[in-house]
Amino acid sequence: MDQLKTKGFRNGLLTGAAAATVFAAAAAMMLSPGANAQAPRLVAPPPAAADGSLSFADLVERVSPAVVSVLVEREVEQPRVPEALQDFFGFRFGTPDNGQGGDDFDGGVQRAEAQGSGFFIDTAGHVVTNNHVVEGADDIRIRLANGKEIPAKLVGTDPLTDLAVLKVDLPKGQAFVQFADDVNLRVGDWVIAVG
Repeated sequence: MDQLKTKGFRNGLLTGAAAATVFAAAAAMMLSPGANAQAPRLVAPPPAAADGSLSFADLVERVSPAVVSVLVEREVEQPRVPEALQDFFGFRFGTPDNGQGGDDFDGGVQRAEAQGSGFFIDTAGHVVTNNHVVEGADDIRIRLANGKEIPAKLVGTDPLTDLAVLKVDLPKGQAFVQFADDVNLRVGDWVIAVG
């Protein structure tokens, strides 16, 4: 038994010494003056607007009226708490019989609320939002910037791109966002997400 302890200790000591040696050699190589001798690169700032600013405030102000909150409700199945955990939590915090636990352990169906954002894309009342926001929802509403809520109908979804389209009765004068022509877009162009 003592031989096994001594052998294990010796193997551990050798492994630790080897690891320390490798670490020290790597650190020495990284810290040596010529280790990463690459010419410094200048990172140019993005081009400025005509007035020299990089503000997107005007763009945000222009499209914000088309942005809406998407409010959803769905029924979700609550899992039943396993017996062993019921016993533990009942012991620690009280059980339903003594008036402290209620129906906490029973599971069942409950209403869940979620919220996302979206934006109007046309005068027909179509709203683009994310699929994960509306997936499984049985009640969908949108809230306008003025706080007014309007019921919405799900028109279609694309889970692969995480997009969904809703339809509402468009309020008179409601702003909407038009999709830009992507012919001139390139990797590295600015993209703004509002909502």
